[in-house]
Amino acid sequence: MPDGKESQMWKDLLSDGPLLNLMMLAEAVHSREHAPQSSLSFCWKTFDILVNQLEIALMGASNKTRAQFTAARDKTSEHIQKKEWGFRIVPLLNILDVIDRGQQLLVAFSDHPEYHSRPDIVFGKEYLQNGELLKAFAHCLPDYVANIGQDKRRKFMEGIVCDDGLWASLQVNLWNAQRSDVPIPDKLWVFKDCLTVINVAFRSLEDSTKVDWHAPEFGLLAHQFESFINHCFQGSFMARDTSFRVGVIRARCCKALLAQFCDDFRHDGTIFFRSQWDVASLTRLFWVIGIRDEKDSDTEFWKPYINGGQIGAEFAAKARETISQATCDGSLLIFYKLGHLVTIAVPLHGSGLVPQDLKKVWDLQRSMVNDQHLPLNRASDQVWERVDRLRTEVSHLCSNLSIEDRDQLVPLLEMIDEIRSPSQNELKSSEYADTQLPASPASSPSKQRGRVERPNFSSESTATTG
Repeated sequence: MPDGKESQMWKDLLSDGPLLNLMMLAEAVHSREHAPQSSLSFCWKTFDILVNQLEIALMGASNKTRAQFTAARDKTSEHIQKKEWGFRIVPLLNILDVIDRGQQLLVAFSDHPEYHSRPDIVFGKEYLQNGELLKAFAHCLPDYVANIGQDKRRKFMEGIVCDDGLWASLQVNLWNAQRSDVPIPDKLWVFKDCLTVINVAFRSLEDSTKVDWHAPEFGLLAHQFESFINHCFQGSFMARDTSFRVGVIRARCCKALLAQFCDDFRHDGTIFFRSQWDVASLTRLFWVIGIRDEKDSDTEFWKPYINGGQIGAEFAAKARETISQATCDGSLLIFYKLGHLVTIAVPLHGSGLVPQDLKKVWDLQRSMVNDQHLPLNRASDQVWERVDRLRTEVSHLCSNLSIEDRDQLVPLLEMIDEIRSPSQNELKSSEYADTQLPASPASSPSKQRGRVERPNFSSESTATTG
């Protein structure tokens, strides 16, 4: 029997050996970049063999070895950019990137032994654009993030989104599913996998300062998301659980976009559109939650711009006026629509939903109640009237439900009562009003307006098919 020291040595070898072996080969390629192409081709084939032989269960490399691997990857990238013959080892960088991305995913699969012998998908060049890997990732991800702290969860998802192109991968999966010849139920499995991953991403990245919600990749994903819904659910009813989860994701998307657009406006005093997807994201936000500018014009103005396109001076002026209004009304409108979403989910029996699904909505609404940057108490009287009507409707609904279902709606009633209390309807400090965005008509008594209700998060679709 080997003693403890020898046993640890073998354990370290099994854990660190695969990465060390790959790094040795990478160093050999660096020293032979002038070699004949046939020799380099042999190296690429050797790399493919080594990668395909990786065992996920044996990739628990030490932090020291991981740091060495990252340094080797960075050295290769710098060499390609600065050296005359660097272009010859571009395939090496591609291989190291594949391994680096795969390592990001390993921790999510750690508690699922059924994937430990599948390096072909975890270290595949398609990464999460591979439908099989996405399915496995969606299966493992919720359990993984549920068992780690918020900081670790955020850092993990930031790496998947910012470094490994999660938005583009999800877009490709939706695109491929939408255009495939497989039956609609098979397409919906792909859609549900994407819903799972997107929902975890939003929950994990709520307080992230690294993720750019203006990124074109996110705009493209949002567009493809709506296009898929229009195409695959056309002429049919969406299942209640799917409709609910779509609604929650739309709400999270609106919340993230609202926060970033308002923050940019707060600092710059205006709105800059870096791409057509900035236009699409902002107009989708305004249209979906029903924001109107100070002139109280129809929100249908925004619909033609939802897929991007040319804009002019009229659009820019209206967008600036409306974002000012959005800083006051936006958060409470999202809160209201989430509450409405819950009311159509109850009773839960036969819906495919469980109380934990509703708890995610309560947590999201709670984060909005506690948000000091976009406080609910700055909303106009018109939006508060919607919230009051919602409370009346929920109270009436509770009187016709079983005790069990009624209990599911109690948190919503309690939260509405909380934000409606006098202490919550006063600005927390006059200093906030002086330092934030320009004053809006929302801070003065609202005039009587015609009621224009927007569709609920779960029932609307904002992309056009073509």
